[in-house]
Amino acid sequence: MSAFVIIARSVAFYWRTHLGVLLGTALAAMVLVGSLLVGDSVKATLRHQAELRVGKVESALTAGDRFFRGDLAGETGADAAPVLLLRGSVALPDGSARINSVQLIGADDRFWSLAPQSAGALKGEEFALNERAAAQLGVRAGDTVVLRVEKPGVFSRDAPLSGDEGEVVAIRAKVQRIVPDAEFGRFSLAAGQVPPFTVFVPLGFLHERLGFAGKANLILSREPLQTLSDSVRAKWNLADAGLQLRALPNEAGWELRSPGVFLDSTIVAAVPRGLDALTYLVNELRAGAKATPYSMVTAVDAPASGFLPAELSDDEIVITQWLADDLGVRLNGKIAVKYYVMGERRQLVEQSRDFEVIQILPMTEPSLNSSWMPDFPGLTDKENCRDWKPGFVIDSTKIRDQDEAYWKEHRGTPKAFVNLRVGQQMWSNRWGGVTSIRYPAAKSDTALASDIRSALKLEMLGFQFTPLRAQALAATDAPVDFGQLFVSFSFFLIAAAAVLTGLLFVFTLEQRSAEAGTLLALGLPPRMVRRLMLGEGALLAVLGTLLGCVGAVFYTKLVLRGLATVWRGAVGTSEFVFDANVVSLAGGALGSVVVAMIAMWWAGRRQMRHGAAELLAGEVGIARDAQQTKARRPYLSFVFA
Repeated sequence: MSAFVIIARSVAFYWRTHLGVLLGTALAAMVLVGSLLVGDSVKATLRHQAELRVGKVESALTAGDRFFRGDLAGETGADAAPVLLLRGSVALPDGSARINSVQLIGADDRFWSLAPQSAGALKGEEFALNERAAAQLGVRAGDTVVLRVEKPGVFSRDAPLSGDEGEVVAIRAKVQRIVPDAEFGRFSLAAGQVPPFTVFVPLGFLHERLGFAGKANLILSREPLQTLSDSVRAKWNLADAGLQLRALPNEAGWELRSPGVFLDSTIVAAVPRGLDALTYLVNELRAGAKATPYSMVTAVDAPASGFLPAELSDDEIVITQWLADDLGVRLNGKIAVKYYVMGERRQLVEQSRDFEVIQILPMTEPSLNSSWMPDFPGLTDKENCRDWKPGFVIDSTKIRDQDEAYWKEHRGTPKAFVNLRVGQQMWSNRWGGVTSIRYPAAKSDTALASDIRSALKLEMLGFQFTPLRAQALAATDAPVDFGQLFVSFSFFLIAAAAVLTGLLFVFTLEQRSAEAGTLLALGLPPRMVRRLMLGEGALLAVLGTLLGCVGAVFYTKLVLRGLATVWRGAVGTSEFVFDANVVSLAGGALGSVVVAMIAMWWAGRRQMRHGAAELLAGEVGIARDAQQTKARRPYLSFVFA
């Protein structure tokens, strides 16, 4: 009879005695394997959430504070979607519920085709909310909500002369549907366990209501990052960079300017050199008791201008004949220029600087025209001065009939010119120190635009290409092994189960001490008897581990249920993906067998060292051995204490 047959028959015969050992091993295996499965499930959940967040998107283009043509997405390829991504607030019409910060997504059917699962595009004036936003407001499909969003612009609201700030557009519409996670309800550019509050609006409808036709600030693409990058770099134009190349009056050349008023200093440094100019709205031009309110003054490189004296110094000014007549000032007269600058906490501070008049330009001078004035928000499109909204309070009582007449006839034609260096000292800010760059008519506008475009890099304009999917999946590769983390959390429970297994195994040995003594008395070597006993333990460990692996599945689902409900506030999600990884199952099972065997060997090592006479006489036991151990090593109690 083989040793395995003896072991198997012994296990079957003493099944009642071995039941405790089997269950103890199963408990240890259930906790150990279950902890590994919980770790795998958490990692799988994070990956699943990342895939729901990005859908079928591989790469993305963001433009920072800039807005580019929505048509750029179509020009880069059929798999690209333009998106207008803004921030706003949404509330119920009666104000009973409100979300102060929501992610507003203006998108068309190209965006919805990139969702993890196919989703129908919104049409007309329909709204959609993701599940989190709908739950926060307590709304369902068919309910009405009010969306409020600040009207976007190409000019920063924090800049001086930013126009009528805080223009908020309110849009009232019905909720067409609630967007689940599988249909882009979790969409976000930033990684996170909790999806943002999101409101979806048809792109065309949002363009119409915001007066921002054809613009986008995000492109999503199925194509790899390099493909998207190459396509955009080949197709973008100056309008996408927020730049304009316009013809100057009298065929004098071309002018590079920005709808954002100020040209970024990096752009000024990169583009071909031209005539830099800075035009600013000053509060007052004063000569003695007389003052001209709210006028444009231009700072320009005098030697390169061609119409200003080359020797114009920092304390000198050139004025127009109209201003000279209005103030009654002549050559060598003194003029004080008062203007606002941005101070701390976005407070406008009025400053003043004195100049000496060294030249008076006739109004027939060809260079005197309104092209110097940039498109200041709240000024350019107004028919009279009293309707100006430059971003600070206009004292309409200072505006005279002759000021209105000048605006109607000459619009934003500067009334004075100063040196560029001193103008930038007074009016430059973090948005730039130049409002236009002028070029001679030697080149065509197409050739000049090509030169400017080749000198600029998209990165310096704030464009950023992002491997969105790769980043999302990389964010799930946490440096912490969740399996090891949960095993650490369950360490004492695993240790307790192992100790219990060892004790139950010792009890089994005690009850069968006479059998062991008989085997020894019959002449079997002690080593063989010990191997037979440990063999039974190994078989029990394997059977218990298999039973524990089945229990680990239920243990894992129970823990995941707790993470999704009781501990939801700690993990931030209510849905977990169960993942029974084969490697974790095999590794956990092997570890469980090893732990059980070590516990059995350690606990029963003394029991299996007794001779046949002691075993047959029943003079062995845990209590007796414990007393002997305590007598021999009393200091152990103190050490463990």
